[in-house]
Formats: sequence, structure tokens, C-alpha cells
Amino acid sequence: MAMTPTIFTQDAPRINRPEPPIDQKLKKLSELFSLLGSDPEQNIRIIVQQASQVLESACALYNRIDNQQGSLTCWSGFDLPPDFPPKDSPHGHICYEATLQSGNQSLAIGDLTQTPYMESDPYIRRYGLKSYLGYPVHCKGKTIGALCIVDMRPRQFTQVDTYIIGTLAKSLSLEEERKEAETALRRSESEHRRLYKMLRLMADNVPDMIWAKDLDNRYIFVNQAMCDRLLKCSRPDDAIGKTDAYFAQKEQERGHRHTFRGIGDDSDRITKHRKTAGRFVEEGLIRNELLALDIHKGPFWGEDGEMIGTVGCGRDITREKQTAQALRESEKRYRDLYNNTPVMLYSLDHEDRVTSVSNLWLDTMGYRREDVIGRHAFDFMTLDSRRGAIEILFPEFYKSGQMKNQPFQFITKDSKLKDVLLSAIAQRNRDGNYAGALAFVVDMTQSKEAEKDQRRLTARLQQAQKMEAIATLAGGIAHQFNNALAVILGNIELIHMDGLPDPKLARFIEPINQASQKMVQLTSQLLAYARGGKFQTQTVASCKFVREALGLVSHSLSSYVELKTDLNEATDPIEVDTTQMQMLLAAILSNASEAIDKNGSVTVSLQNTDVTPAQCLKHQGLKSGRHVLLRIRDTGKGMEELACARIFEPFFTTKFQGRGLGMSAVYGIVKKHGGYVYVESEVGKGTVVSIYLPVARPARAENPKVRALPVHRSGTALIVEDEHLVMEVNRAIVEKLGYHVLEAKSGKEALLIAQTYPGTIDFVLLDIILPDMSGNQIYPKLKERLPHIKVIVCSGFTLDGPAREILNAGAQSFLPKPFTVAALSAALDEILVDR
Repeated sequence: MAMTPTIFTQDAPRINRPEPPIDQKLKKLSELFSLLGSDPEQNIRIIVQQASQVLESACALYNRIDNQQGSLTCWSGFDLPPDFPPKDSPHGHICYEATLQSGNQSLAIGDLTQTPYMESDPYIRRYGLKSYLGYPVHCKGKTIGALCIVDMRPRQFTQVDTYIIGTLAKSLSLEEERKEAETALRRSESEHRRLYKMLRLMADNVPDMIWAKDLDNRYIFVNQAMCDRLLKCSRPDDAIGKTDAYFAQKEQERGHRHTFRGIGDDSDRITKHRKTAGRFVEEGLIRNELLALDIHKGPFWGEDGEMIGTVGCGRDITREKQTAQALRESEKRYRDLYNNTPVMLYSLDHEDRVTSVSNLWLDTMGYRREDVIGRHAFDFMTLDSRRGAIEILFPEFYKSGQMKNQPFQFITKDSKLKDVLLSAIAQRNRDGNYAGALAFVVDMTQSKEAEKDQRRLTARLQQAQKMEAIATLAGGIAHQFNNALAVILGNIELIHMDGLPDPKLARFIEPINQASQKMVQLTSQLLAYARGGKFQTQTVASCKFVREALGLVSHSLSSYVELKTDLNEATDPIEVDTTQMQMLLAAILSNASEAIDKNGSVTVSLQNTDVTPAQCLKHQGLKSGRHVLLRIRDTGKGMEELACARIFEPFFTTKFQGRGLGMSAVYGIVKKHGGYVYVESEVGKGTVVSIYLPVARPARAENPKVRALPVHRSGTALIVEDEHLVMEVNRAIVEKLGYHVLEAKSGKEALLIAQTYPGTIDFVLLDIILPDMSGNQIYPKLKERLPHIKVIVCSGFTLDGPAREILNAGAQSFLPKPFTVAALSAALDEILVDR
């Protein structure tokens, strides 16, 4: 609780030392003010010190109250004890309870021992204080502290003493207010500097140019953009007091072309004359480069309302002007391109009236541009086309926004009809409504030949797709035939090996064997068509091979047909399966002979040729580059175009009793050899078969291999085959060679046997097509279980495809179905060389 200040008026105890004369105190007080300087903090310390010295006290203090922190702080003191705390709680202290709450009065206590402050103020008892004289200090009408002197002896304070302490306290008040004013001034100056710096930064960071000039056109303010883009100086201060002429001359002395000076002067003069803001577009050269500015200028009014200069801002629009110029040039180029394009173009507005048209459209239709612009698009159509456009096509076009290759008939200026295809793209406004169209026309009169070629090309593509489908079917049939033939021929061979119980049966068995061999040839042709039948290839000299092959197959020609040859000895080598190629020649010669009724000829020619890209476009499937061209020409009766297109289909024939597999096999063989074959024929003039075969590197001479006769062996074989009858004959053949046979009808069975069989498996006879997995899936798993196993791939398909994949993965040999005991024995000789 705050105490009520008590002023003691009773006589003070006797004073041990005499008080100095009043005049001496006042003189010291007057001398004090001469010591004060310009620093408020220093002055406060001087006043506190003088308070102690003038009033001859033990010490003097200037205490300030901090209401926010709730503390009483000794702001300044003189002759204070060394352990005097600078800050304490204010409650109970005489300065706070008495002086600060006493308003504008001094507080004098001659003997503190008779007051309650002996108990509440800890410093009185601690330091043995006996007397106190204080006066409040104010700042801007608020009490902020107190100036006081204390003594360790009782004193009788005089009116002069209270006057002096009051005067010194008021001096402190003045210093505090001065300090507050200086602080406010510094804060204001700091704020002005901050605002100026911010405005300066804002101006210098604005990409637009900002400036101000006096009435003599001298710059009084510029931002950094102005320095960088127009004046070409480093800092804004470099421009102050200078004119555009100064910078123009400086640039010209450096050898730069600078033409902005006069332009800027003109707009300055106009602005000062009109005394209103205006907008200008100014262009000139700055350091030899074009600079275009969008400028706003206005009068600069002073505080007294008088015009003191001009102010302005400018935006660099060089790129925009260059873009606009480029756009104009682009529009011109577009217009030239539109008019001169080799396409019949025309544009329509929302009423389908012509707004622009290309020169080719005008040339084709025979009109002048002024005869067309503004007319309705339907005016150039026949009545039937116009009716279709109005009733169906254009209403659909307005909805979909697209029209593609719609047939119309146009009428030229000289009343000729034009069959055209019309395509168009609609244009929409912001509301999505139809706003016009860009249309182009294809004159079908000039494209009939191209359309005919397209139909021919489409027919060839369809034919190729059909041939591919038929080839797949033929391959499947051949596979099934080979499985059946493997059973028949295998059992016939086993019968011969065991000996016939009745020799008379031979005359029945041999026709079966011969018929089966013919079926083998038939399936071989089917495979040749389906997969190319490329079992084993070798590089041969093409001329020598064809000459020898003709010697072998020339019997295919009738006696009344003459065989002629034109074989170039310098033709490049080719990589072929010789058996298949002999079959190819035989099929072609047979067909040629049958096409000649009497006394004709077949000419076989061979030469090198370089296939060009143009030829490839004409014959899809033919590849560009070096080829050997084998051509067979006959003088037969020829074929119609439809028959010629179907000649490569299996079972298609122009003969009443023909087998129909010859030319289909030719197609398959050539295709698998990476070549190309096509037939040209004309009724009454004959047929030409052209075969392109890619060239190969010269063949290296190899030592011929001599096959041994089947020998009796021993060991264990694993046969993987799902067909029961094929399994039985294969088992019998392998057992004839002396092997113990393990059977597996699926991939899982084969892998289980390989995993669990306790003995050694010498080789595996592996079929490719199985019910649960393919041969190329089984092989790597077999190798995981039996790393050193020997594998012979056996299939009714060709070597290419899955069989080739298995061989590439490490299998040792391939046997095509049906195979003989001798063929299997020879394969075993090759793979079991260590046995």
C-alpha cells in the first residue's frame, strides 16, 4: 500500500557542520548551467553531480520509474555506495511512495528515523541515511522520476535548498524533453531515410523509365531504368543537372548513333506549352539500336502551384513494335502463301459467303477474284451438289465443325463440271457459334491416275494379308501331315529293319512308302510356302548353281518346249537352301511348260541389279539395294489380271487337274530367303516370273562330311512328345539304336523325369509343340536340372522360329519330321562324339 508523504516541520537536530552561505549555493547553481553542453545524457550526469555538490549531500540520485516493467531504476547517481543496486521494486521506496506521488512539490525530510520509510525503504537502514530532499522530474506533462539528495546526518533543509533541488529537477525535465525530441527527430529522419530509400528502390526496380526535369530540361530525378536504357550512365546521380543534349553528344563522341535528343525535346516543349499531360510514342537510335518508347509526360507543379518542370515515364515497346511489324509481315506472307499455295483454298464468313480465295482455285474455276468475293459458296455447285450441301452435309458440318473429303460437283465459269473432294474446318466465335470456315478442294480430275494406283496398292496389300493368312493355315496343315507321315514312314522303316514275315507283302508296303514320300514332298512344299522351308542354307555362286539346278529339273519341260538361258557369269553369290531352290525352279518350269500348247520356249536369265527406292514403292515387300535377279519368261498363253493376282495362293490353279502348290511354294521359299517375287502376264503373250534374291558373301569351301551307317548304341534317351502314335514310332526307332527310352507327354513330365531319374540321360528328343508349354520354354529348365544334357529338336515345322531359338540357346541338333533311323543316327554321331 502506498504511504502518504510526511513532511516534518519540527526543529532538526543540531547540525555538526555549518551550512554554506546562500549566496555561495546560488553562485554554484548559476555556474552549473555554464557546464551544460549539447548531449542530454552528459547533462543529466552533470546535474545529478552538481545537486550533490551544491547542496553538499552524501550522494545524489536520479531515479526513473518503469511502469511497464514495474521497476524503479537509478538512471544516474553521484557518490553512490559501490554495492548500490541500480534497479529494484518501487513499492516502499521513498522516491516512489512520496516524491513521485507528490505532484509538482518538493519533499524534504530532515530526520528519516522518525518516518515509516525506515521499515519500507531497505536502503535507508542499509546505508544509514538520515535526511532526504527530492523533487519530481516530468516529461511532456508526465512524472517519470525524481531527483533527490540523501545524507547520513539529520538536516534542516532551507527554502533555498528546495528551490535549488526544484530548479535542478526542472533542468532534468528539460533535458529529458530535449532527449525525447532528439530521439523523435532521429526517428523521423530515419523514417524519412527509409521512405526515401524505399521509394528509390521502388523507382529503380520498376522496369519502366521514370524522370523529372526542370524548366530548362535538366534532369532533377531519374531512375535506374532510365540510366540503363536511354541515358547510358551508371547511376541516377550521374544524370542530375544534365540534359538530353549532354548524353547525345557523349554517345556521339564514342562513335554511337544517337537520335533521341530532338524527339524528347519536342515532347517536352509540347507538354510545357499545353500544361497538360499527354502520351507520345517516340522512336530513335540508342547506340545504333532502335529504341521505341510509349511515353506519358505531364507538367511538374510546385507547392505554390507554379510549373517547375516536367515529369514523365516511358515503357520500352521496341519488342512490341518489332512484333507488330513481324506480324504485319507474317500476315503478308500468309496472304501470299494463301493466294499462291498449290491448293484450291477459299474462306467463308458466317453466311458462307466467300471472303478470300487462292489463285489455284481461281485458275481452276476460271474466275477473277473480284467475281468470287462476296458470293455464296453454293453458287459454284451443281443443283444436285447444292441440294446435298443444304439438306445434309452443311447442317452436319455446322455441328461437328469438320468436313472431310466430301464429293461435290463444281461448275467453272465456262460451265464445265469439276468432280472435287471438299474438306473444311469450321471457325467459332466466343459464344461457340459458327463464324465461318476454311475450305480446300481437291480436283479429282487430276487425281484419277493416283486413285487407280491407290486401288492397285490396296489390292496388293489385301493380297499380301490373304497370303499371310493362308500361309499360317498351310503351316498348320503341314505340321499335322508331318506327324502322320512320321508314324507311317517310321513304321515302314521298322518293318524293313525287322524283315517281312511274308515277302509277298512287299508289293503292298512299297506303294504305301512311295505315296508317303510324295506326301513328304507335298508337306515340304506347304512348309516352303508357310515358313519358307529354309532348313539349311549355304552360300553358292549363283550362276553355277542355276546352271546345275536347270540340269536337274529341266525334265519338267515338255519335249516341244525349248529351254534358253542367258546367265551372267559375273553375278554375285547368294545364300540359299539348294533343295528348296531346285524345287522352286521345277515348279516354275512345270507351270511354264503347261502354259505352252506347242512349239514354245522358256528363257531363264540371271543378272545383278540394284533395286531403287522408286521400284520399292511400286512393289511392296521389295527392298532397295544389291540383288541377283532370276527371271523366267515363257511364250505361253498368259493369264488374265485376276488369275495373275491369285497365282501365289495354295491350291489355286488355271489347269483342270493341277495340284496348285507349285507357285505358292515359290512364294514361300522366296519370302523366307529375304527375297521378292512377282509375276507379269498378258493373255496371248506369255508370262514373266521375276525373283529378286539378296546377295551374300562368297561361300567358303568346306570338307564334305561322310555319314556313317546306323550303329548299335547303348544308354538312355528321353523322348518328349505328346502325340501317342508319334511317340510309339520314335520309341521304336530309338530302341532299335540300342537306347533305353524314357517317355514324357508334356513339359512337366519331362522336367520331373529330368529331376528324379537316378541314372544318366544321354540325350533328349524334344518336340516343340506340347500341351502345357512350348519347347523353347522347356529347354532352359532342362538345362537347369541337367546342365550337360544333349538335346535334338524334332518338329514338323521348319528350322526357323521356335526351333532356331532353342538351337541358339544351346541345343545341339535339329531333325525335321518325318526322319529316318539313319538321320537320327547321324545326328547322334555329331552330338555324342565323346561316346
